[in-house]
Amino acid sequence: MSTEGILPLNDKVQAVREFSTPITVKQAQSFLGLAKFYRRFILNFLKIAAPLTQFTSNKTTWSAEQDAAFSTLKKLLISPPVLIIPDVNKEFVLTIDASHECMGATREQRNSDGSLAGVVGYWSKRLQGSQLNYSVQEQEFLAVVEALKQYRHLIIGKHFVLKTEHFSLTYLMIQTKTPQGRIARWLDTLAEYDFSIEHVSGVKNTASDALSRVQLSAISVEPLVDDQESLQLIKNSLPDDLYFGEIMTALLKEGGEASIPKQIRHYVQHYKLADGLLYFTTTVDSDNNNWRLCIPNNSRVRNKIFTEAHEPPTSGHFGPYKTYFTLAQNFYWPRMFKDIKLFIRSCDNCQRCKKGSADTDELLKPLDIPEQRWSSISLDLVTSLPVSNGFDAILVVTDRLTKTGHFIPTQKAIDAPGTAQLYMDEIVRLHGIPQSVVSDRDIRFVDTFWKKLHELLGSRLLFSTANHPQTDGQTKRLNRTLNNLLRVYCFNKHRNCWKCTSVT
Repeated sequence: MSTEGILPLNDKVQAVREFSTPITVKQAQSFLGLAKFYRRFILNFLKIAAPLTQFTSNKTTWSAEQDAAFSTLKKLLISPPVLIIPDVNKEFVLTIDASHECMGATREQRNSDGSLAGVVGYWSKRLQGSQLNYSVQEQEFLAVVEALKQYRHLIIGKHFVLKTEHFSLTYLMIQTKTPQGRIARWLDTLAEYDFSIEHVSGVKNTASDALSRVQLSAISVEPLVDDQESLQLIKNSLPDDLYFGEIMTALLKEGGEASIPKQIRHYVQHYKLADGLLYFTTTVDSDNNNWRLCIPNNSRVRNKIFTEAHEPPTSGHFGPYKTYFTLAQNFYWPRMFKDIKLFIRSCDNCQRCKKGSADTDELLKPLDIPEQRWSSISLDLVTSLPVSNGFDAILVVTDRLTKTGHFIPTQKAIDAPGTAQLYMDEIVRLHGIPQSVVSDRDIRFVDTFWKKLHELLGSRLLFSTANHPQTDGQTKRLNRTLNNLLRVYCFNKHRNCWKCTSVT
C-alpha cells in the first residue's frame, strides 16, 4: 500500500515483468500463449496482439511495433482486471509446469460458479545444480513443492485445486509402491495441505508452460572471460583466425544470404556477433539456446582457459572428457576435444599421480542391475591417509545404479557400531533403507552387530571374496578416482606424498 494505491508485490509479477523480449518465433508463440490464456480480461486483445501474431506467422520481422505490443501486453497481464487481490473465501487454483531448466506456476482464483475470477500471482524459478539431472517426474514434483512453499501463506489450511500436465502426478497420493529418497520427503511436505489434483493437457496449459520457460528466452551474450586483457586479445585475434575470420567477415557484410560464401552458408546461422565477440550455438530458433564464446587459435588464451578449468581445487585434475564437458558449456572452437587431450597429456601432476587403466583378462559376472536408486549400495573403507582434522580414513558408499558416491570422513580405528552410526546418519537419513549392501569382508562389515542391524532393517548383506574382488568393483573404481583427487591435491604440498599411493 502506498500513496499511489494498492500495488502487487514484486514476487507476484516478477516472472512476467522480467519476461525477456522474444528473439525467435517460438519464444513469441510462448508469450502469446500466456497472454491468450487471459484474453477474456483484456479489452481489444486481438488488436493489441496483432503485431506479435504477424511476427509468429513469419509475415514480418521484429521491429518497434512488435516491441510496443509486447510491452503493452506485459503491462496488461500485471494490472487489473487480469491481476486481482486474493480473496481467501474463494477457491484457489494452482497450475504447475516444469521444463528442462525452469519451472513456473500461476495462481488463479475461481468464482462461486467455477468461472475464472482472475490471476493472483505469477511465479517462475530456474532449476539449479543437481536439479537439472532430475527425471521428468521429479522436476514436475519439485515444481509442485516449490510453488506450495511460495504460496503457503494463502493456501495452508484451505482446500485448493492443483493442476498439472504430468499425468503420473495425479496418482501421488494413492500409489501403492512405497516411495524412496526425495519423493518420500516431498510427500511429507504435501501432507500438510488440503488439495485435489487435476490433469490438464499441455495444449491448455499455455500460461504456466510459458512461465516455465521465461528465464530461458534470453540469448546470453555476456562475456564468459573475466580478464579484460584476454577479452581484448580474443577480439584482436578473431578477424585473423583461419576458421572464425571468414565467418566474422560474412556476418559483417550487408546483403543478406546471397553475400555469404557458399561453403559456409549452411552453418553461418549458428553464429552471432556481439560487442566484437563471436558466439556459437548448436541449436537455432530454440528456447534452449546456449551461446558459447568462440576462442581463436591463440595459444596464450587457450592455455589459460585449460589451466583454469583443469587445475583449480574444484576441478581436481579431471580427465579429458570431464574437462571437455566443463569447457564446452561456455566455449567453442574446432577440434576442441583433441586440444584438451594434448594439454592433459602434458600436465605434470596428471602424469605423476595417475596410472593408466587396462582391461581385465578374466571373465566378469556382474551383479544384477538395481531397479531403483539407492536400492542397492556398496561400501568400502579407504585407510592409511594422512591425518586431517582428526580423520585418517574415508567411508565410501556408492549407489550401484546411478554410481553416485558419498565420501564420509572417519577414523581407521572405527568399530562396527560406529560404522553403523555413520551409515544411519549419512545414508539411511538421506536415501532410505537399501534392499542390499555389497562390501568386502572387513571386520567392521562381518561383525555380529552389523549383521543384526541389517537383519532388523531388512537389508541383505552381499560379501565379496579375496578370489573375486570384482564383486565390489564399483566402489573400488570410485576409490581409485578418490585416490587420484587426493594425490593431485597434496602432490606439491607434502614431501611424503607417496603415502597416498598406499591407500587400499
